[in-house]
Amino acid sequence: MPIAARLFVRTVWLQAAVMAFASSGLAGLLWSFAPLTYTALEWGPYDTWLQVRRQPAAGPDVLLVVRDAASDRQLGGGVWDRSLSARLIIALHDAGASAIGLDIPLNLPSPPHQGGAVSDALLIEAVKTTGMVAYPALQIPMPDQDPSLTPDPTSLVIPGKSIITPSADPDHVVRRARLLYREEGGDLPALGLRLAALRNPTAFTRPEEKLPLDGQGRLLIDFVGPHPTTAFHTVAVHDLLRLVEQKDAEGLAALANGKVIFLFTQPRSQADSLTPSGDMVSDLLLQAHLFHTLISEKWIRELSPLQRWVITLFLSGCIAWLVLRRPDWRGLLSGAAALWMYLTSSLALLAGSHWVFPFIIPVTAAVLVLVAANLLAQVMAGRRVALLEQDMLQIQQDLISVREALVYRETAVETLEED
Repeated sequence: MPIAARLFVRTVWLQAAVMAFASSGLAGLLWSFAPLTYTALEWGPYDTWLQVRRQPAAGPDVLLVVRDAASDRQLGGGVWDRSLSARLIIALHDAGASAIGLDIPLNLPSPPHQGGAVSDALLIEAVKTTGMVAYPALQIPMPDQDPSLTPDPTSLVIPGKSIITPSADPDHVVRRARLLYREEGGDLPALGLRLAALRNPTAFTRPEEKLPLDGQGRLLIDFVGPHPTTAFHTVAVHDLLRLVEQKDAEGLAALANGKVIFLFTQPRSQADSLTPSGDMVSDLLLQAHLFHTLISEKWIRELSPLQRWVITLFLSGCIAWLVLRRPDWRGLLSGAAALWMYLTSSLALLAGSHWVFPFIIPVTAAVLVLVAANLLAQVMAGRRVALLEQDMLQIQQDLISVREALVYRETAVETLEED
């Protein structure tokens, strides 16, 4: 048998290392054919933890101005005149709001029967005058929008342009938010990031260097409350409009002073995003949760692909070594205990330190190792016995050769003495 084969048969840690690489590669290959199922299972413990943990409370500095059924009855059920939004923005600014998030893409003109260019000009002027409004640069679905209307290029120079496009995983669940988007003129921030920068300009100058982003520049959202749709303090549009019409400065100040306002004026579309809790939320509401995550600085961190791969190799290697050392039920029990310790420690780190560790690939690799290592241990035990028998036979043959050589030398010596 070659020296390399003998070394492999006799060295347990070398067998464990080979099995770790093989099982990790095979596990990754198997799950590459089912990305949707893999993502759902991989993030299953994380999604469950988000729902059963002690829920973070929404900060008092966020206010949602929502469009409800009463507002639709009072103002109509379709697309509203943008002069209404302009009026609300001016009133909130005068009441002391620190920043406002809007769900109207200013580069898309409104229909002529809903104010047309006049209402567009009023809204653009309100955005420019206040200087604290973030609005989406991309068109969000609006059922009553005339498809013949084209974007207005003059609106591209209005400050506050942002992105609210969600970043969904392969299982269509939104767990992260991308903070910066590449454009010809430079990086375009997410709306939640722009509002956070308006609230605290020095804290978010270079988010890619200060925040725990993944390889695609995305941040895990720390959702507020068990149901994201009802987490923040809200006020209906018609109630806010009543305060504006009554010129109730004290009421407006008590409602908006020092707060970041998210203004929901567009009709609800069907293109809502699915959150880990199973709720369907709008893109602007996702940005509200992103804003809360940035302001609270309670980061949920995930490992890089290289770190996940190293952890998988280490876990499967340790399990393989434990099983190969004892090719009986004690080896299997030790390997299963090591896997259980990894799972419990991963959950403890997620709950305590908010670190997300890999789940499905390490577990798959560990199961493959438990099955294959036990079989390999039996095979290697037989091979080691065979090698031992071969070595003993070789030793016996060497002893015979030595004995014959000694007899020959003794005979030669006796012959010389006789001569």
